[in-house]
Order: sequence, then structure tokens, then C-alpha cells
Amino acid sequence: MPSEETNDLTRREWQDLGFHCSRNDKSRLWILEGSPEGPVAFASLLRTFAGALASDPALDLAHYGHYMYLELMRSERPGVTDHCIQGAAPDFLRLAEIARRSVGVFGPGESASIGSEFAPSSPYRLLLRVKPPGTDLASLDPQLASNKDAD
Repeated sequence: MPSEETNDLTRREWQDLGFHCSRNDKSRLWILEGSPEGPVAFASLLRTFAGALASDPALDLAHYGHYMYLELMRSERPGVTDHCIQGAAPDFLRLAEIARRSVGVFGPGESASIGSEFAPSSPYRLLLRVKPPGTDLASLDPQLASNKDAD
């Protein structure tokens, strides 16, 4: 079982990222959830990655989140798979705009699904889920929750 120091680090890293991410293979979803600022943080991350792709031809992928679970990867075609979110720099900028637009459309307790408008033939979709302001992102991490239950 991780130490309390490790759990605190995990909590800080989720807060720094701005959203929690997980994957549901049965539903073929990447779930990105957090406070109303979560989709904004995700859009910012996508724009940063798109800029990095445009400026560094050697860059192929980057991992994000405490467990480095979320992978963004350079690809000729946009897509969402069980492995990553992929595309070229313009695709990531387009996805960032889709995520950013969702902020004004829904609030806490609501969600938006992103699928065909980003990558029509992808096997997975993205689900942006908004939690109430001030939600502790670490509370969404099942590993931290199971550690807390074991105490």
C-alpha cells in the first residue's frame, strides 16, 4: 500500500493536471472529469501538445496524468483508441476547440461525448464529465479511494 506521502503527491498531480482521466473498455470511453475548469485544462493540454508537435518533428507522443495514463500521439489520422488520443497538430487544435466549446454548454452533473466530430471511425469516444466546483480530483482516483478504504 502506498505511503501517505505518495498519496499526497498523487493528489497534487491530479490537481495540477486539472482533470482526472480513466478508461472504460466495456463502453469504449475515455472519461475526463473534473470541475467546470476541467474541459478548459484539457483543451489547454491539447493546444500545448499541438504546438509541441508543430515545432518538434521528432516528437511522437507524450503521457499525462499521475500514472502517465493519458497518451497523446502523433498520427496521420485523428483517432481515439484504447491506447491513446491521436492525430496531427491541427487535429489536436480542433479537439481543443470542441472541448473548449463544451464548457459553455453544460455545467456540474452534466457531460458531453466527443466522437464522430473529432474522428468518425474511432473505436473509442471521449466523455467530458463536469463535477461541482471544488471537487477533489484525487477522490475520483479508484486507487486512492481503495487506499483510503484500507485505512
